[in-house]
Amino acid sequence: MKKKLFFAFGPLIIAVIIVGIIFLTPANSAITNNKVLEQASSSMADTVIQGSDLTKSALKQSEYIPFFGSSELSRFSPFHPSVLSYKYDRDYTPFLIGAPGTQSLMHYAIMNNSQQALTNKKMVFIISPQWFVENGVKEDYFAAHFSKLQLYHWMMHTKKVTAYEQYYAKRLLQFENIQNSPTMKENLQQIMHGTALSEKQVRDLKLEYRVLNREDRIFGTMNMRASNNLSKIHDFENMLPTTENQQEWLALANELGAKETSSNDLGISNDFYNKNLKDRVETLKDKQQNLDYTKGPEFADFQLVLNQIAAQNADVLFIIPPINEKWSDYTGLSQEMVQQFATKITTQLNEQGFYHVADFTKKSAEPYFMQDTIHLGWRGWIDVDKALQSFIKDITKPQYQMDDNYLSEAWQQQ
Repeated sequence: MKKKLFFAFGPLIIAVIIVGIIFLTPANSAITNNKVLEQASSSMADTVIQGSDLTKSALKQSEYIPFFGSSELSRFSPFHPSVLSYKYDRDYTPFLIGAPGTQSLMHYAIMNNSQQALTNKKMVFIISPQWFVENGVKEDYFAAHFSKLQLYHWMMHTKKVTAYEQYYAKRLLQFENIQNSPTMKENLQQIMHGTALSEKQVRDLKLEYRVLNREDRIFGTMNMRASNNLSKIHDFENMLPTTENQQEWLALANELGAKETSSNDLGISNDFYNKNLKDRVETLKDKQQNLDYTKGPEFADFQLVLNQIAAQNADVLFIIPPINEKWSDYTGLSQEMVQQFATKITTQLNEQGFYHVADFTKKSAEPYFMQDTIHLGWRGWIDVDKALQSFIKDITKPQYQMDDNYLSEAWQQQ
């Protein structure tokens, strides 16, 4: 009878024990497979955005420069930073961190989770004007990119509660998936009111955090492989001249821009226009007259990012893309309002010691600067590369002076 019971339940018990050992024992989290890290650098996969090991392991290596942004990072062309880096064998590789809807709250969580790997590092951060709407990041975007692993890391390591931790906790409590979790809700409410978690609360979090961390380590590369963009990058390499030549680049950018926007008179790529606009473009005329990018919680969310950068003593190039002027003329979006946004966000940067700002918002009418309505295109990426090369050569050490007033409601609404 004992033998029968063993053969019936023994394998299950052994499997449970093995799984328990895998998930609950400490593990070396460093990923050293260079091929995996190379694939991750351009994948923009959820496991890069929401995970831990892939991003931290790559950014610990000096060759990778993190590019934080959103959907514009996926607009590959021959002049995309990743393509230029490979083609001309530059001594850095962009590590792309972004997807549609990854805004300041997500980037703050990623930076906080990767703090040691980002300390004293060069970085690029693309600021999209359209993030800065009345209510900030949309609920569905937040839910899609929220990382429980990163939040647990933040809560466990918040030993001193400042205005920044209180703001972040209060902001997170506005989202449904946080409200639907009693543990996260209770812990964040405590931090919001100025008290760090107790040793017991941290111990309670550690067990689940360890499981989440092991899941990230074991399964983190699966989705990344499925979204590998390296083959696309290498295809674009073949379109570039053998040596770097700005005049040849511009000629090719103009040629490609004209060819790839031939289906419409709005300066929008044929693929984007046919998939997203063709059947409804008439309904969008004058529909963006009331859009305002000058007020909202994203300004304070962005301040979280700046404070984290300062804590890491990182040196950052901020890029502000324009809005396609042909599109804004059609939809009624105010270019004057976009300039007001650029002035406000540049003030927030400069007054705190962030001086590397490439503001391209006045290039909204330049042909082929944009690939579609709001995303950098052929000539746009060329200008980004000019700013990037100048930034990389600059050895000036940043000196930040953070101002908590940029978290305030008054600044958000100014």
